[in-house]
Amino acid sequence: MTKDINLKKLRNETHLTLARLAELSGYNVTTIVRLEQGEKVPLHVRESVVSILLSAREEGLALDVRIWRERALKAESKVEILLGMVKGAMNVMNNSKD
Repeated sequence: MTKDINLKKLRNETHLTLARLAELSGYNVTTIVRLEQGEKVPLHVRESVVSILLSAREEGLALDVRIWRERALKAESKVEILLGMVKGAMNVMNNSKD
């Protein structure tokens, strides 16, 4: 289904540059260009980019806010995990000194 979508046309309709789409998607510009030229890329990459483009067409600038918020929440979760690991390691070290 997503193979029938003209990605370059859709990107231009959403007024996203290659660099901006790469930033939003997390893929590099070369990958985006390969997609637009119809070259073979993993399906999940294509679907992710198409999803961003379709969302951008519907949501406009609200998409930026949503994407950055999701990334911030994921980063916050990873930081909490790392802090838990560090605290656990410190407890082990403190207990081994006793």
